[in-house]
Order: sequence, then C-alpha cells, then structure tokens
Amino acid sequence: MQRKSRNFVIAYILLVGLPIAALLLTLEHGRKLAAPISVDGNWLLQGDLANFSGLPCGSTIAAPEDAVLNISQSGKNFEVNLPNGFRTETFGVIEGKLLKATLTPAIQPHATPCTKDHSVTLTANLNLDTRPKTLEGTIGVNDCPECTPVNFVAVRQAPAVKKGAH
Repeated sequence: MQRKSRNFVIAYILLVGLPIAALLLTLEHGRKLAAPISVDGNWLLQGDLANFSGLPCGSTIAAPEDAVLNISQSGKNFEVNLPNGFRTETFGVIEGKLLKATLTPAIQPHATPCTKDHSVTLTANLNLDTRPKTLEGTIGVNDCPECTPVNFVAVRQAPAVKKGAH
C-alpha cells in the first residue's frame, strides 16, 4: 500500500469512523434515559387554605378556595406560583411521581407571635390514572407547631387554545 493511500485510510478512520462509533455509543446509552413526568401548567387548587388564616404564622399562606397553582417546569426542577405572592426557591424537584418544594413568601408579615420568617412545604403525589391529572398532597408552615398541614387536591387545567393554532 502506498503511503498516500495509508494516510487516507487512517484519516478516514479518525475523521469518520470514530465520530460514528461515538454517536452509536451515545444512542445506546440514551435508550435508558426517561424524561420526568410533565407537571407544567395551571392547576386548580382544591383545599381549605383559608384555615391557615386563624393560626399563628399561618396567615401568610391563606388563599381563596378557587386558587390556581401555576407550575413552570424545566426537567426535574420546577417553580411554583401560589396566591398571596409565594414563589418556590430553586430546589423544587420531581422524584418519580412525587413533587417536593419549599416556598417562601415574597413579603413576610411579621405578625405576633411569629418571630421569624416561615417557609412553607408543599408535598404532592401526581395521579396519572385520572383525567385530567391530579396532584394530591399537603401544604404546611414550617417551624409552627400549631399549624397542622392542610390537605389539598389540584386538578390540571386544560391549556388555553391559542388563536390560529392547528
């Protein structure tokens, strides 16, 4: 074999063969990956969050009965917007069908007997067997022994149809 032919074969293997082998290896390993369950959108919150208003430190989470829970998702991480200015920290995560988030009020009222800012924990299980999907869980005020967590059910709302969409 001539030197030019041998150099061409080596270059071809390096520039074509190795990238194709890397692509095939990546595709093979990617078969095992699964996307997290989608929870993005608006959820109608059905729970008695108004019960919090009478509790010490609970007034920060009191919400109307027809409150809408808005979830924005990116992979396993999500952000939640609740009524009354609550917004999650960056550590809301989805683990299988379980959602966990710690919410902090945008503005903390310093009412007596509360002496510090209280965060709120949201824990919910996604029920895929119902149509529309539902979230069932609890919302509770942290570091408040008198504040018992409130159970809630959130029903996924159909996305608004955009004008001109097909």
